[in-house]
Amino acid sequence: MNSLPFKITGVLTDFADSEGIARIEGEALVLEFQIIDNMFGLLKSAPREVTIPFADLAEAVFRRGVFSGVLTLRARRLTTLASVPGIKESELQLRCKRRDRATAAEFASRLSMRILEHDLREMAGSNRPPAALPGGQD
Repeated sequence: MNSLPFKITGVLTDFADSEGIARIEGEALVLEFQIIDNMFGLLKSAPREVTIPFADLAEAVFRRGVFSGVLTLRARRLTTLASVPGIKESELQLRCKRRDRATAAEFASRLSMRILEHDLREMAGSNRPPAALPGGQD
């Protein structure tokens, strides 16, 4: 399972949607997409590709719905997802079809693991002492 087809609804004030493919490459999540008008589906933009390093992602959560599923990506900074259409605050919701729900759940799990692995490597590489627990207890 190398890629996940997705759709972002409500792009360009609900006049268009975005369809694309998400994949994990090296130390980053790659989103490849194009914007399609939602009236007739005839007007399409040129495909674009956005690479998001794991360092810039806070979490990836998949929620299974009755007819589809949603993979929610939350960024650590607002500028991380600024070039992707359909961002709301620091979150991006990638919708997937019912037939792709199992793939999306596995993709979200792998993505979460890679984000955590990156965070752990960053923590191990730093010379900072661990933060104290609330209440002064260790």
